[in-house]
Amino acid sequence: MEGARDDPAQLSLEHLMIFALSFLSAHAAAIPAPTAAVVTIDGALVREDAVAAGQVASDAVTLQNDGDTPFRAMIYLSDVEGESNSNRPWVRFTPRVVVVPAGMSTVVPYRVEVPEDAPQGGVYESVLVVTSAPEPPEWPPARDAYAAREDVNYTVRLVTYVEPTTP
Repeated sequence: MEGARDDPAQLSLEHLMIFALSFLSAHAAAIPAPTAAVVTIDGALVREDAVAAGQVASDAVTLQNDGDTPFRAMIYLSDVEGESNSNRPWVRFTPRVVVVPAGMSTVVPYRVEVPEDAPQGGVYESVLVVTSAPEPPEWPPARDAYAAREDVNYTVRLVTYVEPTTP
């Protein structure tokens, strides 16, 4: 084995491998890795509207993606835990699934349609939930394939104050 160490061809191969590994590790650090979607909600996370019975309040939630990849989100309504007065049946919005392109924003408009028979002076609440909804994985999965993902969840509280109607 001692003789192999003195072989010039063997030394050249070792030097070449060391150079290649040094070159790759130095340049791999300079290659920016793609970042995940970085999504935020523009504006307040509590939206309050004072609306008379039989009237409509309109607003929108804006999703901003400051990342390098698109963000796919599912949007749905939920009652506020512990609250008995829900405005969920009054809230209308579309779309239910959105894709926010990298570096862009998407607006999700909603309307709160207060019924004519809503008690005056009542406070009603629900939450608009925005959660990450990645594309389903390919099927069948590749052998020994593993994946990890980071879920993003936001809630925007929608509060409706039913104002007294004026005669």
